[in-house]
Amino acid sequence: MTATQPPANAGRTRSTGALESSVLGILWQSLAELSVREVQAQLSAPRPSYSAVMTVLSRLEEKGQVARTTLSPRKIKFHPVRSESDHLAEQLLAILDRARDRQALLAGFAAALSPSEKATLRAALD
Repeated sequence: MTATQPPANAGRTRSTGALESSVLGILWQSLAELSVREVQAQLSAPRPSYSAVMTVLSRLEEKGQVARTTLSPRKIKFHPVRSESDHLAEQLLAILDRARDRQALLAGFAAALSPSEKATLRAALD
């Protein structure tokens, strides 16, 4: 019986979810639309290939998280559809929807907030 060896690149690659998060973070920080190469240049090492970044951007577009502007057949720019805060609020609502006990989840969340965060939440509710 032989032991399964991890792939040669194990530990050096990002999961797709992590790469998607990194790409979205870059787009949210940018004040302008970015090309695939511009996004790729801002990713940390090990830098994924151009095609990997293009694939991630295409998948994010399919999910409705980014949109593209085609300036010419070889010049495509991307931008986020929603702000980071709107995206994260949507994720929080999805977690709340999966909770068996919404009240307990909300109470636990509220208990973990700082006084200033509680004040912000109260103001948003009013």
